[in-house]
Amino acid sequence: MATIISRGSLTHDRLVAAGMWTAQVVLATVFAGAGIIKLSVPLDRLVESMAWVESVPAALVRLVGAGEVLAAIALILPTASRPLTRAAAAAASLLTVLMLAAAMVHLLRGELRMLPVNLTLAALAAFVAWARLREHPAA
Repeated sequence: MATIISRGSLTHDRLVAAGMWTAQVVLATVFAGAGIIKLSVPLDRLVESMAWVESVPAALVRLVGAGEVLAAIALILPTASRPLTRAAAAAASLLTVLMLAAAMVHLLRGELRMLPVNLTLAALAAFVAWARLREHPAA
């Protein structure tokens, strides 16, 4: 006989929590790496792998890199602290918007190969934001 997992069951909550933490670790790893690259690699070399870099100011590239590193930290910090959980939800929400904007930029530039990456990261970030906000809704 099949068991139906209801929204309120312990099993469902554990699955959501495991998925959320897995997504957070994946997102933090991806964005920490991308941010460190944007902060440390000379721009003329960065253009080789990220064509969009040549069409924006250098300060914006570095700012995006710093934001990605900070978002990665905010995704990993929460343990049981409500303020840190909300910071993770905010970071995940901002990363969702950032990845959707990145998808639009790549679409407009004809760089269609990047769309699956952007949309996958946006979906993971949206899931983390939803799970964190579900865990600790705003009072």
